[in-house]
Amino acid sequence: AKTLEARSEWRKAAEQYCAAEDFNKAVTIFNDQHDPEGIIQIARTLDVEKHSGLLHKCAKMLVKFEAYHYAREIYEKVNNIKALVGLHVQIEAWDEAFLLLKKHPGQYEQDVYMPFAEFLCRNDMFEDAQDAYRKAGLPNQALKILQQLTHNAVVEHRYHDAAYYFWLLSQENLQLVKSGKDSTTDQDKECLKRHKQFDRYCQ
Repeated sequence: AKTLEARSEWRKAAEQYCAAEDFNKAVTIFNDQHDPEGIIQIARTLDVEKHSGLLHKCAKMLVKFEAYHYAREIYEKVNNIKALVGLHVQIEAWDEAFLLLKKHPGQYEQDVYMPFAEFLCRNDMFEDAQDAYRKAGLPNQALKILQQLTHNAVVEHRYHDAAYYFWLLSQENLQLVKSGKDSTTDQDKECLKRHKQFDRYCQ
């Protein structure tokens, strides 16, 4: 195999390393030659229990080469749902990411909705971003987005929109109150104060 490497016969050298079960060396050859096809061909032959580490290494190589469909194949093979979610988020395949959320409820919401909210903000879709932050379990970030929307509406003299946003702000602050009537914290008192203030603005 080393002789074949010296002759730059990379594929034959990789085959020899595979025959000797030195799969790591074979994968490294294909990585160095920027050959994702060679990497996935080896990955498909590897046993998940014996070569989990190498399979994950292969997936990362494939992501680097933007061979995302092959990386997805490996993550599905090793049943690494978190990595699969991360892959869909990285390439902004939101429909696929949301499908995984439905299959695995209560596990990866923040992993998906937080970057999705950031994506929506970058595309000036602030109302949708606010909802996404809430689904990510980040109500304070959702509140910041809503405050910015309200400010923009006032500055641009869109008073009807501003009144609607002030109403949303009042409701948002009310939802942030966590204590009961008999055990209101200072933070809850501040939220209630803002609730009443914003409620007056929208009237």
